[in-house]
Amino acid sequence: MMGLVAAERRDTLKVSNSDTLLSIFIPTTPNPTSGFLVLTPDSEVIETNYTVEEAFKFIVSSGIVGKQLGTSDGATVPVPSDDPAPAERRPQTSEQPTPPPLRVTQQT
Repeated sequence: MMGLVAAERRDTLKVSNSDTLLSIFIPTTPNPTSGFLVLTPDSEVIETNYTVEEAFKFIVSSGIVGKQLGTSDGATVPVPSDDPAPAERRPQTSEQPTPPPLRVTQQT
């Protein structure tokens, strides 16, 4: 999932082990005017090197348009392969892991 950090809040309800929670808006694709709001500890978020504009291009295009994901510290985020091999030649897995929400920050 890719989301945009809207705010950082104190965890006054103690719903996590963290003192703070991030409010993250996860827009739907291809219409990002609707979506979901989640609260999660900062430790569950991977900050990317996408600008807000790049993130919305990625979301509106359903993931077709976008650069290689990387973290703000320069590490590469694992993403599915662009392997053009037919589906029957790709390895089959019984369980697909759910990636954590991604933190997008605007670079100036």
